[in-house]
Amino acid sequence: MRTIINHVPEGSYTGYYWLSNAEKPQRVNGNFPSETFTEKLPFIVEGNIYDEANQRSISIRHNGEKHVINQYNLDDLSGYEKNPVAFIGHRLLEKGKVKFWEIWKEEEDPLCTGMKTLRPYARVFVGFE
Repeated sequence: MRTIINHVPEGSYTGYYWLSNAEKPQRVNGNFPSETFTEKLPFIVEGNIYDEANQRSISIRHNGEKHVINQYNLDDLSGYEKNPVAFIGHRLLEKGKVKFWEIWKEEEDPLCTGMKTLRPYARVFVGFE
């Protein structure tokens, strides 16, 4: 399930974050540098980090006013449909593809006479290929 958090918990992460004044993202391999969280310039525009040991994926976005940090506990997603996808990362080519799980949630759809359909729930970062 998704939880909105205020800071990144300690962990061993793989992933990236992109600062507002940078031409390309910074790689994360280990602890996440919490000193990068600031509303001053430069700030994190986007970030995705994954802690495999704790089965935790964290998405960081700046919405123009503040950081929005979503945490997904992958163990809690066992009842959802998962579709693994991989994309060539913009300026992350040296690391190959960026891997995500597209998570789908089953819900009743009033436009389909109440039958259950799969709806997009989240796209969760799970590392690099």
